[in-house]
Amino acid sequence: MSAEILQAIATALVTILGCFMFYDSKKRTEAAKASQEEAKATAQYASGWKDLCERKDSELKAKDEKIDSLYDVLNQHRASEDKLKDENMELRLQLQEASWNRCILNGCERRSPPRKREQEEENYKDRTDEEGV
Repeated sequence: MSAEILQAIATALVTILGCFMFYDSKKRTEAAKASQEEAKATAQYASGWKDLCERKDSELKAKDEKIDSLYDVLNQHRASEDKLKDENMELRLQLQEASWNRCILNGCERRSPPRKREQEEENYKDRTDEEGV
């Protein structure tokens, strides 16, 4: 009889320990599934941010290229403006020289107003003299 009682107690203990072991195993399985789901959610969240960053980087690169092209156009306009200013200044100098050398008499046999180039040569510096310097 004592063997039967021991066997009954052992059976009860094995059953109780089996329930605890099964419950613990089930709990670990659920924790592993929850951890996997959390890892998937985190990966999806990170993937979303990565896509957003890549999209913003490509937009930023496109904007930088547009800015660079606009600066190129601006520099071309500045260069053409400088060229036109130089041409304008050259034409003004030519006009000034022409008005200086203008004769108001027809035929210019006797220059009016008279220009004494020989005497003014010492004081007068032609604009082409400075180009060779």
